[in-house]
Amino acid sequence: MKKQTGLGIVGIFLVLVVLIGGAIVLMKCVPVYLEYFAIKRTFSVLRADAKDASTREVKEKFRARAQIDDIKSITEDDLQITKEGGETVVSAAYQVVIPLFSNISLLFDFKASTQE
Repeated sequence: MKKQTGLGIVGIFLVLVVLIGGAIVLMKCVPVYLEYFAIKRTFSVLRADAKDASTREVKEKFRARAQIDDIKSITEDDLQITKEGGETVVSAAYQVVIPLFSNISLLFDFKASTQE
């Protein structure tokens, strides 16, 4: 008599729970990274536009681009604007906390700069 091998109904449910949990985490992480890449894209536009601009002009340009790209994690007040080697350097460091369930959250720590 052959012994049956394979995945039982309990095993199938466990695999489904793991897959669904992974999908939920992934769906919550994707928008955070999309916004990070939008911020980096905005900084690259600022790098080209803000060579000789004042701090106020850089902040206004960022505010306009942030409104277009729907950037909500940082504002123009969060920008660090410095002059290095005759070039305007715009950078920002920020954190995003995404609640998963109960008291468990994901923390994302980002740093973006025009020098990258």
